[in-house]
Amino acid sequence: MEGTIAQFRRFLAINIFIVLMIASGICLLISSAQAIEKEPIGFRSLEWGNAPDSKTSPFELCYDKYISSREKLGGQNDMWLGAAPLTRMGYCFMNGKEFFQVYIHTESRDFDELKAAVFKQYGTPTITDISGLSEYSKVQIYKWLWKNVRVELQVSRYKGWLKIINTTLKEKGMSPGRDSGF
Repeated sequence: MEGTIAQFRRFLAINIFIVLMIASGICLLISSAQAIEKEPIGFRSLEWGNAPDSKTSPFELCYDKYISSREKLGGQNDMWLGAAPLTRMGYCFMNGKEFFQVYIHTESRDFDELKAAVFKQYGTPTITDISGLSEYSKVQIYKWLWKNVRVELQVSRYKGWLKIINTTLKEKGMSPGRDSGF
């Protein structure tokens, strides 16, 4: 009789383990699917690969050989992301034609508001790195990674910044070893 009880307990433990493994796998698949669903298709209403349009016309145009940026400096609290007032925002276009990146700057004192808006939009980051030599040089870095898009949110003592990059378009248009400088 004791042998039968021991076998039953072993059978039960194995089945519980299998059920827990299946449940863990399902949770992992669901969280992965949610992250993929949130992959940005652009920024605000400008989709990746689109040319500059009326939404970017108020932004000053800056060129270099490969990349044009339409940039606007914040003033009088006229630019916001969530509850964070922005000090600088720019749209980047490959060869002046294809939208592939947006960058946003804010004062470090407004970083928590920027962070809250980004976390609300994209969920838990793929990578978190909070490092630095001291409290004054501490840098917080949060990254969200998908197949075609990378979102980077960072803060230092002086400013917070956000980059949303379509890595597929960026790599297509960049010569080897060249970076956008952002």
